[in-house]
Amino acid sequence: MCIGIPMQVLAIEPGHALCAGRGERRRVRTALVGEPRPGDWLLVFLDSAQERIDAGRAGEVNATLDLLAAVQLGEGGGADAAFVLPSQLSATDLAALTGAAPPTGDRPMNTESLLTLPVQAPQALPDTSPLVSRLAESFGASWVDADTLDAWAAQGGDRVVLFAGDAVRFPEGQDVAVVLPELQRSLPGRFQIGVVRRQDEDALARRFGSQRWPTLLFLRDGAYVTTLSGMHDWDVFLRKTEEALAMPVSRVPGIGIPLVAAGASDAGCH
Repeated sequence: MCIGIPMQVLAIEPGHALCAGRGERRRVRTALVGEPRPGDWLLVFLDSAQERIDAGRAGEVNATLDLLAAVQLGEGGGADAAFVLPSQLSATDLAALTGAAPPTGDRPMNTESLLTLPVQAPQALPDTSPLVSRLAESFGASWVDADTLDAWAAQGGDRVVLFAGDAVRFPEGQDVAVVLPELQRSLPGRFQIGVVRRQDEDALARRFGSQRWPTLLFLRDGAYVTTLSGMHDWDVFLRKTEEALAMPVSRVPGIGIPLVAAGASDAGCH
């Protein structure tokens, strides 16, 4: 799997920049991002700058890479974990990711802004998890529901709608909520993101024949394309997303059961 790392520009030369980041220096190609300036931050994949980022974004990526390094050393989330995602984070780390105040010994956890842990009563869960809300608040996603989806999708282009599902029953949905903006960054300009509040998900998912959680719904120019369900490794997720964006529009799948005509000798499906 290819992982991008943040690197800061130290010096430039035609088509290249000398950069430093995460304890190393590299001479990286800059053809995809244009000529940077010393002090700029770049996201570097395989000695090629793929994206210009700011210092805040560099800090976010470095924090994620630190979590990955901790897992590889057996320090963060279990020896079998391949990557630390929200479903594997501690309450404190999850609070840091969502921007909520971390729990302390003399201060109860803020269940209004933090994902409720599985041991708590289901009725205490917030309607929509902070990580799903964060897509709209921090990454420009649009809230959609049964009344607004058609108008939003008809604005044109490819649209991807997240059905995250219940945060306790389907924790993978929180992982997809974190990965989705990374997919959008890796495929710049390819699609817009829509998110659905938890209380609206079931009815809207049934409209598109979706019965699995989490699911990404792909639309183009207001028409149905396909769905992508579950959580995947990064390279698989990226490939499947590119494949979905290349598909033609199609008929919305239906959900139904065979109907038997009264008095018929053989069962018939209608």
